[in-house]
Amino acid sequence: MRKKYQRVIEIEKCQQAVMLARVSSRKQERGASLDAQVESIQAYCHRNDLTIVEPTPKAFVFTESSTRGGRKKFNEMIDFIEHQKRKTAIVVHTLDRLQRGFGECEKIKELLKADKIEVHFIQEALILDKFSSDDDFTRYDFGILSAKLYLTSMNRNVRRSQKHNREAGLWQGLAPIGYLNAKDERKRATLILDPERSPIIKQIFEEYATGDHSIQSVWKSALDKGFTSKEPNYNPRSKNFGKRCPVSKNKIHDILTNPFYYGCMYVADEEIDEKTKKPIKTFYKKIQHAYEPIISKELFDKVQTILKSKNKENFCKEQKYAGIPFSLRGLIKCECGCMMTPERHKKKGNIYTYLRCPHRNKDCKQYLVPEETILNQLNQEIFQKIRISPTMHELLKTSIIQSLEDEKKINANVRKKITDEIFMVDSRLERLWESYLDRVIDKPKYEAEKEKYLTQKRELEEKANKYTDITKELKENVEKAINFVADVSNLMEVASPDDKNMLLKRLLDNCVLHGDTLTYEIKAPFDKLISCHNYKQWSNVALDNLDEFEQIKL
Repeated sequence: MRKKYQRVIEIEKCQQAVMLARVSSRKQERGASLDAQVESIQAYCHRNDLTIVEPTPKAFVFTESSTRGGRKKFNEMIDFIEHQKRKTAIVVHTLDRLQRGFGECEKIKELLKADKIEVHFIQEALILDKFSSDDDFTRYDFGILSAKLYLTSMNRNVRRSQKHNREAGLWQGLAPIGYLNAKDERKRATLILDPERSPIIKQIFEEYATGDHSIQSVWKSALDKGFTSKEPNYNPRSKNFGKRCPVSKNKIHDILTNPFYYGCMYVADEEIDEKTKKPIKTFYKKIQHAYEPIISKELFDKVQTILKSKNKENFCKEQKYAGIPFSLRGLIKCECGCMMTPERHKKKGNIYTYLRCPHRNKDCKQYLVPEETILNQLNQEIFQKIRISPTMHELLKTSIIQSLEDEKKINANVRKKITDEIFMVDSRLERLWESYLDRVIDKPKYEAEKEKYLTQKRELEEKANKYTDITKELKENVEKAINFVADVSNLMEVASPDDKNMLLKRLLDNCVLHGDTLTYEIKAPFDKLISCHNYKQWSNVALDNLDEFEQIKL
């Protein structure tokens, strides 16, 4: 007889690691956060026999925002790992130290798929590698989403505080040159005149207002009086490290066009949509601040007149941004079969997002459709119908988990009875075979009886399959699906365009645009839950569709 051999897949054991410890600001860096992270990571690596390899000691212990800038240090770490000949573990204390958004997921998952890395999250007790289960990646995705939503909530609170301060005419942040950050008698942040630089700034305005000076001449005059930057140079590579540098000529133009010096300041504000309560436009407005001015309004206006006559730039400049994410990118097709492309249009100073068909089919008559139209349709047809309070959500979870436990016990009892019946049929088949060997029955009777017992056995096995074994993984899948459907309405209200895109792709399928109306399918088993408006029946929905919940991938 030919032997069968089973292929053995050798998995490289990860024996080296890089430690990633991060804080978001210099203020956090001065605390114990970085040291605590490093200590935790080193202890973890020691326990798990992981050798820390780095280009330099603590190369990836750094201060860097996870939401602003190009994540230079993070990219340096990825580049270092890609040049390693052996598989390397990225060890971080918590998931949000690695990332607080989905921007880096593609690169991380690409390296995981290539078996170049493992990712160890100490606090979450989660290890990701090439062979991690869908549940582990779901925990990873939801961890990022939670961090993203926390960041969104925190930013909203900060914006609310900033708005209150703006309305009170209070400056936020580092004081403009000519002023100093200080504390008033109630220990609140305020600004006071800089005794060294405010007189020089006043002289700059007075000299330029005569019309006899250029920006260069008043700049040189200011340098002769010792006009330097307020803060020392923090660049360790600079020859002027730790010293106050002379103010640049460009800074003189900024000073001459800054209304702060006569008592006003520009602040960013947002126009809020009355229906959605979301910002639709950002603009700058000028308000009066609460601090002592250096010059008069008349002197400032005279300087602006001279600047305009020389074709100089105004104070505020409109800035353009690229790489803007869209909520419906890659989700909707036109009825002609082409993928709809999101794009932004500017009308009367406002920016709107539209979906456009590329019209590869010349007979296609699809027109531009506002993204907001589609989102409003989905909100009315889906999200408004599944708004669930936190209290109801918890009661639902408790009820459904209890129902699954009860069903598990019932299924186990029924399956045991069916298994006993199958055992009896097998015993009869064995006795039938013995009767045929002993020539008690002839072959035609044996074949007929055998077919009858086999049919009976198949029917019992099909019946047993209906009573699914409710495993721990299946219960977790049901709970995740319930949580997703219960939370998706609230998540859509606060999520960024990227996160909305992720949520909609998990929920919807076969999205086709007909004019300005979207047809779509809700993916199983979410369709069963959403179509059942009586939340108390969700436990029955889950029990009736356990096979769909078993296959779910969140």
